Amino acid sequence: WIKSHRCHGIRSICRTVSAKSMISKPSVVSGVSSLSGGVYILDDGYNCNVRGAKTAIDALCRFEGRKCIVTPGIVECGVLEEQTNARLGAEIAKANLDLVILVGETLVTSVKNGYVSGGGNAEKLRTVKTLAMAQETLKGWLCAGDAVLFLNDLPDVY
Repeated sequence: WIKSHRCHGIRSICRTVSAKSMISKPSVVSGVSSLSGGVYILDDGYNCNVRGAKTAIDALCRFEGRKCIVTPGIVECGVLEEQTNARLGAEIAKANLDLVILVGETLVTSVKNGYVSGGGNAEKLRTVKTLAMAQETLKGWLCAGDAVLFLNDLPDVY
């Protein structure tokens, strides 16, 4: 639904995400910020679920610069955890992002498998052990106009 609308700015993204997800606009705006240097950060690190993940990925796709996702996957799905994370990987593949950083060792195999089987470009995929390592990777990659989605933020030991 988001891809069908032309985006000309961060306010438009916030309005659309707020309307479609029933999250208040101030909450959406507080989750999206622009760093000095013109890099946009979408912070969906607190409480990830399947619907919210899709909405966040769709919002990321509306930015015009290069796009990156940093995620450990989706947790607490019980017996559906592997299947849920494979579907997340396939959604990430469909988004055709410029860089995909998977964090940790617990869920990333399912996300990676879903990404690759969903047609994702393995050359754009990085797997790191910690969020700090993901941030180091981003330091050398980001430039003005890029957008990064932090989708779920697990402790380094989960």
